[in-house]
Amino acid sequence: MSILYLFSEYYPYGDESMSEHAFIENEIPYLKDKFAKIVVVPSYLTDHGVSSHFLFDFDLSLAKLLKKSSSLKILCCALMNKYTYLEIISKPLAIIKIHHLKRLIYHTGTAHLAKKWLDSKIKRGLDPFDTLFYTFWCNAITLGISSINDIKVVSRAHGHDIFQTNNRYIPCYPFVLKKLAKMYIASENSAFYLKERYPNFSKKIETCYLGVRAAVNRSSYSNDGIVRVVSCSYLIKRKRVDLIIEGLNFYIKKYKRKVLWIHFGDGPEFEKINNLASAKKVKDFNYKLMGKINNKKLLEYYLHEPVDIFILCSEEEGGVPVVLQEAQTYGIPIIGTKIGGIPEIINENVGVLLSATPSSEEIADAINYIISNKSRYIKMREHSAQNWKKNFNAKSNYQQFAVDLKFILVNN
Repeated sequence: MSILYLFSEYYPYGDESMSEHAFIENEIPYLKDKFAKIVVVPSYLTDHGVSSHFLFDFDLSLAKLLKKSSSLKILCCALMNKYTYLEIISKPLAIIKIHHLKRLIYHTGTAHLAKKWLDSKIKRGLDPFDTLFYTFWCNAITLGISSINDIKVVSRAHGHDIFQTNNRYIPCYPFVLKKLAKMYIASENSAFYLKERYPNFSKKIETCYLGVRAAVNRSSYSNDGIVRVVSCSYLIKRKRVDLIIEGLNFYIKKYKRKVLWIHFGDGPEFEKINNLASAKKVKDFNYKLMGKINNKKLLEYYLHEPVDIFILCSEEEGGVPVVLQEAQTYGIPIIGTKIGGIPEIINENVGVLLSATPSSEEIADAINYIISNKSRYIKMREHSAQNWKKNFNAKSNYQQFAVDLKFILVNN
């Protein structure tokens, strides 16, 4: 019997608005077609319960073990883990900074606990030869379970679990790559970064786009002279939502158009963004901050309300953002910054790719380019939906991914 153990962070627990939920929920039906049994193993538990419908078993014992493990226990486990010392030997300068050392201890200590957890499962009868172990994130759990000999482990990686820039430190990466059967990367940009950084493991690194489901129907667009611009992100500094507001106001002043901006998502900068939007509010600029909503309600909005443009001004992304994929399923032209995997979903046929650090005027001109020519705009909407179907269709992407995983289990 072929078994797949899928290691998540929170799924099926946690907030349904989290991107992890949307992706895993879309992926599991296709995995179910190839594996006789799927066991989802979250690392963390929250007050949110599981979905009422699921096609898998779930095992909470690892999350419970990690939850009750004290900092002292994590430290002791780190001191017993060989990778703690291998990392220090290979990167002595990496742990000079105290927060890097703490990161290493947490990482290898958690990995040691995950290894002990899986060792006990195998001793109690879990057959590793009929089981593929799949981690949705390349993290401490990946390090822990992949350190067990003679089992097959694959991982996905997305962004924060790939890039070691801006003082970000991810311990033990080459040790993980050495042990994995395959590393699936969510964008070409991220895959190139890893292959360049770890050329010895380039054959194990493969671009594998995530995907979203087909829309029930296309979104409509405005016919009342108001340009409706939607954005969706966690309200933190690196998402640069304040830049969206500045760009919209520049557009209003330069092109004399009315704008309604709708933002989905909350976060630490909610009050700041609300105050900025309120200060910029004039006769021709209105806005709605929708706050935290689940993915289903966002997609319902696309279905029932007119949306002219979707915009994302992040200064950092790893993969191809799900919010852009979802907008394309509804035929919405998109605007995004030239960073991370965003250039892999935006071209001149579907929207406008901004520079990495766009000015307000650049954003204004991008909006005008999309909106100003009606026939071009209609074509953009059609091309946007076609681009989703070709590259980010959950059905085709996840079907192939499930086939690949089954092949690894049977043949490697």
